[in-house]
Amino acid sequence: MVGQLLGRSANFGGRAPEGLDPDKGRRVAYAARVSAFGTALVVSVACYAQAAFVFAWLWLYGPRHDAVGLAFSGMAAGATGAALGAVFLTAEVAPETAELGARLLYAGSFVAGIGLFRVAAELSGRPVPRAVSRAVVATLVASAVIAALGLVHDPRTVEPEMAHAPSLRPLGAVLLAFALATFVLDVALLARAARERASARWILVGITPAAIATGYEQIARLWGRTPIFSLVLLGTLVIVTASWVLLRRFAAVGDRLRARKLALEASHAALVRATQDRSSAKHLADVGELSVVLASEFEAPMSALRRSVESLTLEALERGEANRTLDAIDAETSYLNRLVGDLLLFAKPLRHERRDVRVAALVEDALVETRAHHGSTLSVDLDVEPGLVVRCEPDAMRHAIVKVLENAVEAAAGSTIQIRARADEVRRVRLEIIDPGDGMDTLVRSRALEPFFTTHKQGTGLGLAIVARVVGAHEGRVSIDSSRGRGTTVTLLLPPGAAAG
Repeated sequence: MVGQLLGRSANFGGRAPEGLDPDKGRRVAYAARVSAFGTALVVSVACYAQAAFVFAWLWLYGPRHDAVGLAFSGMAAGATGAALGAVFLTAEVAPETAELGARLLYAGSFVAGIGLFRVAAELSGRPVPRAVSRAVVATLVASAVIAALGLVHDPRTVEPEMAHAPSLRPLGAVLLAFALATFVLDVALLARAARERASARWILVGITPAAIATGYEQIARLWGRTPIFSLVLLGTLVIVTASWVLLRRFAAVGDRLRARKLALEASHAALVRATQDRSSAKHLADVGELSVVLASEFEAPMSALRRSVESLTLEALERGEANRTLDAIDAETSYLNRLVGDLLLFAKPLRHERRDVRVAALVEDALVETRAHHGSTLSVDLDVEPGLVVRCEPDAMRHAIVKVLENAVEAAAGSTIQIRARADEVRRVRLEIIDPGDGMDTLVRSRALEPFFTTHKQGTGLGLAIVARVVGAHEGRVSIDSSRGRGTTVTLLLPPGAAAG
């Protein structure tokens, strides 16, 4: 419809008003002026419609639902309807279309008034009483509905190509007076806030020409003149300043978001440092506690070694009675070596010399080391998915698997241990070691990964703590599923190697 009207812009104002000099040249000049005015009206329709869409989009998808943006969108939507009505009243159209234009003109003006009032109320800096705000909005909404029903204007004064607003009925005059009073209130609210708020100043600058045009139109009505739609065109200045205000508000929001982002990054860095410091302090405290535990653990083996060494006399060696003593020395020194190894693995930082290692090779090496201590008592049901690869520090990860296997062997008491290795849905390696032992109760299971926690009379309680530290250092996770009488499943979730893809 708008495209057709623009295409027929040569016919805007094609009929000279009554009383015009019939001279052909003057009639052609008048038609040309009104034709250009009609083209400008069509352009203003496109401007208002685009602004309404953009403002609504910014309100909906912007960083926050800004009430000012929504009010701007409503104001632009109302202006679109009013401008389209002015086009219908100025073009060479059917009488029914001209009547529709009159309804759109007044209904759109009231809707635009609602949007402008909400903008002024939001930018004023001082809240408008809720009862006043509701009364104003409700009256303007009712006015827009009444105008859309054709009860504001006199339909007898509507005709195509009239190029001005039709006459008002008494009810319409009252509603228009209320809209004008609201417009004055809007100007007062913005003027009051202009000293403190740049946004209010910009909108005040934008509506000043519209206010002048409004005053001119009303004075012309009182004098019996028929002014053209200057307010419809000058309203585009309000849209321009509204766009600038919204851009400034969005830029301010962006600046605040950037400032908050920098503050969050600084807070995160401080939190990371504090966490690292706390972790280091806790680790040092654990190492200090470990020294006390090891001192007590070393006391018995060292006493046994001292007695064994004292019993190794020359006569005993000559009689061949030293084998039992040498075996005892070997067992005690092996135990001490393992304690020292646990101490070093728990206390010293892990190296970051990681590489891709086949899971099958890790498990086989761990089984060899475990069998060296437990011999034929270790029975294993092995099921490792071929081709699984993890990226790890091989010695540390093998040691961790050995610790889990040793706990499983002790709990299984000669029964078969199951080892399962699969890739989960996100390509992590899921290594499960399952023993059919007595299992753990809830309290033991909840503390099993803590350093120095043990249910045995002897031992440092570092076994599963070492497992948790090694796996955690590899960005993995350890979980324990166990209950009394149902055995225990220890699951290691390990990061995949590059070759796993």
